[in-house]
Amino acid sequence: MVDSTKQSEFVRSLVAQLRQIPGVEQAAVASDLPSSGPGSVQIHVRGQEETRSNEQSTAADTVVTANYFRAAGVPILARSRIHGAR
Repeated sequence: MVDSTKQSEFVRSLVAQLRQIPGVEQAAVASDLPSSGPGSVQIHVRGQEETRSNEQSTAADTVVTANYFRAAGVPILARSRIHGAR
């Protein structure tokens, strides 16, 4: 079983260390690389009947750190609260 607290601490420490490297302007971490095919999660809508496995709705499941889009050079078009940002 994966300890999510230890994972989070590791990622925070890694990003902080990467930012200390001379010349590094931004640092971020993603659970999947672009175009590598992220994992997916099944979506269940409360009140709807269960569907057959080949008809189930899914969504891409990629986790990124707060500065991911800035580090990747992807502008954020709308100003909104970043989930989990403090």
